[in-house]
Amino acid sequence: LGFEDQFNYLYSKGGTLSVKRYLGKKISTELGFTIESQKSVDAIKYYSIFNSKRNVRLNHRITDGIDNRIVLNLESGSSPFKRNFTTTNGFVSQIEFSSKLFGSKFNYTKINAVYQFYIKTFYNELFFSPYLGVYIEVSAVLGSFGPQHLYTPQTALGVYSPFGTFKALRPYQLIGDKSIAVHLEHNWRKTFFDMLGIYFPVAWNIELTTGVNGLRIWN
Repeated sequence: LGFEDQFNYLYSKGGTLSVKRYLGKKISTELGFTIESQKSVDAIKYYSIFNSKRNVRLNHRITDGIDNRIVLNLESGSSPFKRNFTTTNGFVSQIEFSSKLFGSKFNYTKINAVYQFYIKTFYNELFFSPYLGVYIEVSAVLGSFGPQHLYTPQTALGVYSPFGTFKALRPYQLIGDKSIAVHLEHNWRKTFFDMLGIYFPVAWNIELTTGVNGLRIWN
């Protein structure tokens, strides 16, 4: 939307065969095997009606080759990666294991886990009461891998920045093989304006949100 969200990209083809089992109403596991060929793609021209003269940065090359891997997923509650309009708790984790035993060029283990939960802080009787949101993400990749397997923090997509993203970072501004990210957000709803006796933000459905983000990334 803001013509600034330039992500790295690559060409891949292959397929995945997986089986999923529900252990409860909100808990599920999924085990799959992916066969994939990955190839670098040079920078291409940016086509746009509104900003066709924009210069696209050079696309980083990856390590070409076959990446066959076992993928294990565990999900509980509502996935933090889903953009929900309500405050929902959830946990999701994914483990990828790529090995030359499967015909892969790589030999790595990649782990990603995200936990998100919300705590009502006051006026609990309200349907939309003020809340504190906590978002924790841990990622790591170990072994022999390519640049395409490294981790970069989630960033804003132009003008859109949901909970769990770093609003002050650009895509691929930071990159590494291990990282820990923590996001804290408190939504005061409209109570702050009510206490000050300012009522037009309430009529316009304007809310006040404060927050802080922390990131530790290794290279």
